[in-house]
Amino acid sequence: RGGSVEEWTVSGREFPTKEKALKAAGIIQITESRLTSVPRGPRYDIETEIFETEEGWRVKWRKVFAGYDSGCGKCSSCSEAHTPSKTGNKSGKLIEFKRKRQDIE
Repeated sequence: RGGSVEEWTVSGREFPTKEKALKAAGIIQITESRLTSVPRGPRYDIETEIFETEEGWRVKWRKVFAGYDSGCGKCSSCSEAHTPSKTGNKSGKLIEFKRKRQDIE
C-alpha cells in the first residue's frame, strides 16, 4: 500500500447492531473514496473499522494515499459493462433531423 496515513475520523452516530455498523462502514468507504480521489491525480484507499461502545457500535475511517493515476481510476465503482467501448456503440441508431425549407434560407 501507499504512503502517508491520515488520522482516524469517528462517526458521530451510534449504530444499534454490528450489521448496521458494517453496512454504514461500506457506504462510508465508497463515498469517501469517490470524494477524495481525483481522476488523473492522487488516489486514496479508505480503511474502515467498527468498534463497540456502551450505547452501540461506531464506525471510524481514514484515508491512505495509494498513488497517482493517469487513467480513469478503475476504482471498481463501475464494471466492465459500463466502460466505454473503443469501437463505438454498434447497436446505436442514427436519427436524422430534417430541416424545414424556411430554416435553411
